[in-house]
Amino acid sequence: MALTKRKDILDQLLYRLGQIRLGSIYGTDLLTVARQRDTGAEPFSPEECWAANVRDGQATVQHNVSDDEHALPVSIELHASSRVTLAEAETALADLVHCIDTYNNWGGYADGTNLESHEIDIIQTGDIITAVLVDITINYTTDKGKI
Repeated sequence: MALTKRKDILDQLLYRLGQIRLGSIYGTDLLTVARQRDTGAEPFSPEECWAANVRDGQATVQHNVSDDEHALPVSIELHASSRVTLAEAETALADLVHCIDTYNNWGGYADGTNLESHEIDIIQTGDIITAVLVDITINYTTDKGKI
């Protein structure tokens, strides 16, 4: 068990993203899943793509009498090699949204997940293209004073 519910949730998210593979119910082969990777300093290589970079942000906390309700914003970037097509980017977006919708309570650690925004934004940097951007909010409850 992780030290915090936040880490448990993010571990489940990374695990589930790692299950996006061709031959299953998905049309995308997600080869690499990273968390908080500085893609400016350490860009993905073509051999790592499709690759996901998960960035969790500053959570807001609603304090109640006996518990705390957390809203954790998470951005997920999908990176592809320079050979990606618009149709492949659309498939990757659909696969990512399907994964989020299917596992929205992240192993029972979360109360639910809201899809906040999504876009296909094909931006090429060298051999790598940032093709898909998805923002979600993961809601979860902890005992008062816990994260």
